[in-house]
Amino acid sequence: MPYQVLKFIIVGVLATLTHIFVVIALVEALYANLYLANVVAWMSALMLSYAGHRQWTFASKLKGEAHHGLRLPRFIMTSLVGLLLNISIVVILHEGFGCHYFLATAAGVSLSAFITFCFARLWVFARP
Repeated sequence: MPYQVLKFIIVGVLATLTHIFVVIALVEALYANLYLANVVAWMSALMLSYAGHRQWTFASKLKGEAHHGLRLPRFIMTSLVGLLLNISIVVILHEGFGCHYFLATAAGVSLSAFITFCFARLWVFARP
């Protein structure tokens, strides 16, 4: 499992970099609206993340299986839960307790990544 966690982190970092680069490309090159660019970037990162986790992070659990109709909706729901959890933690820590935004963000990202990994391992990519 430690190797699987490392894979999960690597795919997450690549998805984050994808998000950042898509925003930059859309805003700087195409003069897109920042908020719309972030939505497109989030969806791009989501698909990269799904593919990476399915093909690499959790591949040993899914040999020969192609249940995208089941796994992709679960992955999207898990990602949205992670996003909402992250935002909630940031708001509670920053607004409620006065924590510095960086500390609040680090806590939100860390906890939501852990929860997302657990959901991915035990539900999204679990053997049927």
